[in-house]
Amino acid sequence: MIWFAIFVLVVISLLTGKVPFWIPLVLWLVFVLVRAKEKIGNHLDVENRSKRDEKMQLKQKAEEMAERGLAYGGLRVQEENKIKEDFEFERRKEKRKLWVDLVDILFLK
Repeated sequence: MIWFAIFVLVVISLLTGKVPFWIPLVLWLVFVLVRAKEKIGNHLDVENRSKRDEKMQLKQKAEEMAERGLAYGGLRVQEENKIKEDFEFERRKEKRKLWVDLVDILFLK
């Protein structure tokens, strides 16, 4: 629908000259900026939630290891590193998804 409206305005602008060419460009830019702001905001929320969940999981794992008497062992460090790597992987995946979504937004998909 948005593409059609912008296309019609561009055609009218090119054929008749009654509509300035910058109007469809401004409409496209406004739609892109609004959708990009929404996607970036959602990404930041997911990232903050991921960091919070990582801290909670690390704290839970530390308490669990302390109960078993492994508070300072190498096993705890390995478990913490595994948790951190898992969350880092998810964050990288979300960041790649953000870039794909931003490119899609440029074409108003």
